[in-house]
Amino acid sequence: SIVADTCAFRPAVLAALGEHGLEWRTVFENGNIDATTATVRSDLAVTAWLASTVPADLDIFPAESGLPP
Repeated sequence: SIVADTCAFRPAVLAALGEHGLEWRTVFENGNIDATTATVRSDLAVTAWLASTVPADLDIFPAESGLPP
């Protein structure tokens, strides 16, 4: 899930996915962080957030997950 096409992190996230050869697709794109959070909580998507902003009830993927740092 990507919050919006204006997200400051979007270029870095997409570049990292490409550099690691990971296939991906956008399943939800919205400028509302609460809507994005609900999508992630429903296990419909993953997203990139600063570690300090991840809600306590959600997990941060470990380095061994295969996702880029």
